[in-house]
Amino acid sequence: MSIHDTITQIARSGMPSSTEINLKTQIEYYQAFISWNLNDDPERPNKKSKTIILNVSYEVLEDILKLPEDKQRQAMNQIEAHLRDNLKSFDTSHDTPYCTPVPSVTWVIDSTIAGLAS
Repeated sequence: MSIHDTITQIARSGMPSSTEINLKTQIEYYQAFISWNLNDDPERPNKKSKTIILNVSYEVLEDILKLPEDKQRQAMNQIEAHLRDNLKSFDTSHDTPYCTPVPSVTWVIDSTIAGLAS
């Protein structure tokens, strides 16, 4: 499994079952746009949550890949814990009018979050 697939799997693990993850992976970074149906408005049955834009830099990806396997797992566990903590306080609701872009928040995974910083 690639590191992009692993991060996507970690991101999906704490989200609702209807979660959609759209990836934009480039050499420089990993970026995922994450949202799901809110099911909180009978007039708008397909209303989406705020979008989480998850960014992981190329440097963090490369640093993780250079670690021994047990340290890679440890870094991924720290990323997963961070995402779960963010999700606990994430307010998915919004009052954006129909046919208007949904608000978004950006979550950045850096070397400190991944446990790579000295």
